[in-house]
Amino acid sequence: MANVNALGIDLTTGQLRRLLAADTLTDDQGSGASMTPALAAVLSQGNTTGATTIEISSASGGIASSNGTAAAGVEIDITAGNGDAANAGGAIDINAGTGGGTDGAGGDVTIDAGAGGATNGNGGDVNINAGNASGSGLDGDINVGNSNTTAVNIASGSSTAAITIGNSSAGAVAMDSSTSMTLGANATSTALGNTSNVTNVQGSRVQINTLPLPSVLSSTAIADSTATGTTAIYTVPAGRTAIIMGAFVRVSAASGITTAAAAGIGVAAGEDDIISSQAMTGLLDTPDVFHMANAGGLLQAAAASDVIDFGIDTAASGTSQALVVDLIGYLL
Repeated sequence: MANVNALGIDLTTGQLRRLLAADTLTDDQGSGASMTPALAAVLSQGNTTGATTIEISSASGGIASSNGTAAAGVEIDITAGNGDAANAGGAIDINAGTGGGTDGAGGDVTIDAGAGGATNGNGGDVNINAGNASGSGLDGDINVGNSNTTAVNIASGSSTAAITIGNSSAGAVAMDSSTSMTLGANATSTALGNTSNVTNVQGSRVQINTLPLPSVLSSTAIADSTATGTTAIYTVPAGRTAIIMGAFVRVSAASGITTAAAAGIGVAAGEDDIISSQAMTGLLDTPDVFHMANAGGLLQAAAASDVIDFGIDTAASGTSQALVVDLIGYLL
């Protein structure tokens, strides 16, 4: 390993030679200033196999300013090129290596900012931003762990980190039916905070302190309660078991209803093995809401891939009535 400057000159021997991944990139004074040309040459080498580490880092303690005053640590910026005409801006790809042999583990991706200096210096920030769009184009995406990823850890090593996803006016958190979200797995107390923009968690398991959090599993419209019939309101995701705590049945529209319908919720024929059939007394017009629940005792869990139905056993009396069923429960 040797100190090599931006021109590829070995500062020990004074010889011009090919740059190697193990070389320390420096300027002639050894200050560790940015060595963009030399760095590009190292990273473009064709053979980087073996136990070689290519490290992009700045000197500890910063570079002294012209008046001799200590300065902040050297900033490292990696910026892709702008697109011309209607072309997209350049992408930045950071990919860890594939494991070797039969059972080799894939490499990790770790990005660390510099530590603060002296006693009360602030640590450096890590800012990752996609490119801005021009005109009617779309802003670039930030993709983390989209493939070949066992776990994505965010602030898992800090007991005081604040994690913000989205903002107060836009940006929902969306999860598909096979995704789990764990908030504060190791914390003794966890505040979920403002959940008004946390959406699309239907079919997913949300956890706090490693325990499942009850949620609205589904919200389903029932077109006409003046006729008996069955409507599927939820399908349990593969690999999960659903514990149903109850349901809230809301009137979304009604005309001339004099007697409420009777209904049950279940998987088996008859639709009453989860919540027994019951008269929804008083559920006549907007904004009426009826809470469906069993009185207590033995309950039936719904297994993976089960379809949970809402069954109207006795029709409502009157001209017309539309309902919405909000199914409440949690997934194991």
